[in-house]
Amino acid sequence: MDDIAAAAGVSQMTVSRVMRGTGQTSDEVRKRVEMAARSLGYVPNRLATALRDETAPLIAVVLPTLGNRVFSEVLNGVSSTLTNSGLQPVFGVTEYSTEREEELVRDLLSWRPRGIVLPGLEHSDAMRAAVRASGVRVAEVMDIDGDPISVAIGLS
Repeated sequence: MDDIAAAAGVSQMTVSRVMRGTGQTSDEVRKRVEMAARSLGYVPNRLATALRDETAPLIAVVLPTLGNRVFSEVLNGVSSTLTNSGLQPVFGVTEYSTEREEELVRDLLSWRPRGIVLPGLEHSDAMRAAVRASGVRVAEVMDIDGDPISVAIGLS
């Protein structure tokens, strides 16, 4: 941030405000800071933001397979829906393994995503407990015949 401030001719606090999108800065100053950041190759540290906010700008998506076009279309739908939202999808594939699903969900939850999309309604008790304990918003897709953790979206 020191380098960006020097290149843009502003203070570190101004750089911080521009990068976080908070506070008031003129359009001219904002453009100078953004140009300086871009020319210096600055990439924000989202982990620092996630630590501050206690959640990452991620939506976890668990898919049973990529071998079925339906699931790649689900991922495409999630991705296009999140465009311009400030959130990014991250995904994993279980290949229909309950054990792999539980392991994958625990790993994804460790990143503190804002939400998680799960396939179907059949999950291990341990995985359901982990999702509930995390407090992360959850949507289960592709099925509505069963007991959802929270919200189920699908066809009967």
